[in-house]
Amino acid sequence: MKKILTLITLFALTTLFSGCGKVPFEKQEVRSDSALVYVYVELDSGINDTNRNPSYVMGVNGVKTKGDMTYGEYKFYRLKPGKLTLNAYRATIEEQSIEMTLSAGKTYYLRIKSFSDDFAKFEITRVNSRVAYKALSETTLAGEYETAQSVSELIIDDKPESAVTTTTVIHSKSKTDELLSAAKLKEQGLLTDEEFNKLKSEILAR
Repeated sequence: MKKILTLITLFALTTLFSGCGKVPFEKQEVRSDSALVYVYVELDSGINDTNRNPSYVMGVNGVKTKGDMTYGEYKFYRLKPGKLTLNAYRATIEEQSIEMTLSAGKTYYLRIKSFSDDFAKFEITRVNSRVAYKALSETTLAGEYETAQSVSELIIDDKPESAVTTTTVIHSKSKTDELLSAAKLKEQGLLTDEEFNKLKSEILAR
């Protein structure tokens, strides 16, 4: 009995720790300064009977990003609007690419799909949101809490600085302070009696 309990405990711990570091798919906020691009890996039945579990590295205009993806994983990128080429590399040398024209504030979905172990028998294609979300809901973020790395075409995902409101404080003197200043100017001979009385009347009239 003790042996059975030990085995059950070990199985439970193995199951628990095997899920650590896996972040389920989470919808990202769309920003007005960039295009949001999701990329996920889907494996076709043509490769399911093998033990191979290929990994893919993404690139933008031929510049590779950090980290890789495998079956059931996804990444997201915030890219500058405009025309660019997204590259998918398998086994570091096999490459497929897709050209896209991105618009700010929009979301795009790309699927990487393998057909066989043969050289370059995989594709990267754009899919609609309905197809993508069905697959993405069953994926996890590639890497351990890894986010998209920055290359020249990527927008660094920092929150924009909040607007700073500058408040101008006007320090006003009281009537008493103004009268004392005027009296001091009179004592110093900078104001005549007539000028002092006139200034005094103006201060008191405010």
